[in-house]
Amino acid sequence: MKTRSPVSEKAEEFFAGYRERHFSKGQIIIFAEEIGDDVYFLEQGKIKKYTVNYKGDEVVLTIYRPGNYVPVSLVVEPHFKNRFFYAAETDVITRVVPAVDVKKWLDENPDEMFVLVRRLNRRLNEFLDRNLTFMAGTALSRVAYEIYLEGKKFGTLEAGGLIFIDLNERDIAARTGLTRETVNREIRKLKEVDCVKVERRGISVCDLERLEKKLYKKLL
Repeated sequence: MKTRSPVSEKAEEFFAGYRERHFSKGQIIIFAEEIGDDVYFLEQGKIKKYTVNYKGDEVVLTIYRPGNYVPVSLVVEPHFKNRFFYAAETDVITRVVPAVDVKKWLDENPDEMFVLVRRLNRRLNEFLDRNLTFMAGTALSRVAYEIYLEGKKFGTLEAGGLIFIDLNERDIAARTGLTRETVNREIRKLKEVDCVKVERRGISVCDLERLEKKLYKKLL
């Protein structure tokens, strides 16, 4: 369980030399089809990458935590076509950096390039796990995976060993493609087996390891 990606002193020093920009929760940082020259290094908060389906609902693809820069595709492929929205999931603080500067810095610092590769590999594994829940899982496994992933990446350890996550039914619905009614029903199932507790402020995971085992038992 982590709340912040590790950032080296070298990286902090490099990005600190660029303009700071704040975004309020819900504010769009990059629009779909928008092509720019800058990337946003995330210092505090969370950024979500999403699209909008035919019904006008958000479909969240991934959540970025501090230490990431978005869109990373602009660094490795300057002429890529952006099809997604990037928005502040919480209030965020970023550094605005020309993509060419980031690429040059990475070329000159292969150790930092390796950090980027590892980060991209983790994100690929998350994407494949999510696909597994869509292709081989149930509504329950899809909901359980999003709660598990949020707890692992962003959870806050509280009294009694509970792991609190600031997530609600609407958030989970946007990440799973399920209706809020379905999400509510599946969360009740997780409550019945003491995997989670639901409060007005969010969800608490009783045992992250047990939730993971239940998740993959359902899948496999």
